[in-house]
Amino acid sequence: MTGSHGATQPANGRRPITSRDLLDFRFVGDPRIAPDGDRVVWVERWIDADRNQYRSNLYAAPASGEGPPAPLTTGPGIDRAPRWSPDGRWLAFLSDRPLPGDGAGTRAGSAGKAGEAGRGNEKPRPQLYLLPAHGGEARLLTRFKQGVSPAGWSPDGRYLSVVAQVHPERGLEAVGDPEPGDDDPYRRHTRGVKVIRRLAYKLDGVGYFTDHRHHAVVLDLGDGDAHLAQVALPGAATVPWFQITAGEYDVRWVTWMPSGRELLVVTNPHPDADRQPWTDVYLVPFHPAGGEGGAGSGATCERPLDLSRDPLPPGVRKLTS
Repeated sequence: MTGSHGATQPANGRRPITSRDLLDFRFVGDPRIAPDGDRVVWVERWIDADRNQYRSNLYAAPASGEGPPAPLTTGPGIDRAPRWSPDGRWLAFLSDRPLPGDGAGTRAGSAGKAGEAGRGNEKPRPQLYLLPAHGGEARLLTRFKQGVSPAGWSPDGRYLSVVAQVHPERGLEAVGDPEPGDDDPYRRHTRGVKVIRRLAYKLDGVGYFTDHRHHAVVLDLGDGDAHLAQVALPGAATVPWFQITAGEYDVRWVTWMPSGRELLVVTNPHPDADRQPWTDVYLVPFHPAGGEGGAGSGATCERPLDLSRDPLPPGVRKLTS
């Protein structure tokens, strides 16, 4: 028996799999159970043949299996990393969907016009969004120029911890911030020159490392549903934020202690970390005091903590040996 593509098929009507069949596959992963156990949310991924790229959206269904799954998000991008709030009313998730085009929080310059996601040939970076658990409009929380990691909820549901890339001089940059030296012809024409200062200087799928370092950042949604009435702030985030760590090292992971007043940070602050790649766990205090810089401008819990200091900053404990 011969199929429609000229392939010989066995008498039972089955045929060999072909590359075109991949377009019909749906890949499911990252299931998350609601705090009350009633619902499950997951990421569903597939190939968009028209755009020649992967897409993914969030889906949810009753944990009992008595109802059909339904999409929570739609759109042309990649939605992933759903995280339930402790009360089960909200989902924080990542998406590389186009940012709102009103230019809020972006600064126009020769490197990017207001509302743009950066230089035209750059891949969109994932940003953090907040979505009502039963569907609705997702609210943009971050505009971090280098993107952001999946979020972790504080036990009281007020704060979200993430890892973001911070420049040692420019700090946490916002989408649309001009590139340094755009007004200097020499800098514009030598931007492609790479100065390598580290043993580990690039990674497949990432490219060359920049001077940015990964650090712990906390977003403040306010008490209760205060974030619903907040006007989107300008800058790197639409809500107030706190930088927790600082220094010439990279934070790998951050999560909350049950008290909500301490964070566990996984990092290797050794000055020669590229040749000594093991990591350690640090207990870091979290005491939001209103911040020195004002809401939304990079307010800090007193000051970001440099875990490479010896001795460690007050209140910081190294838990591993």
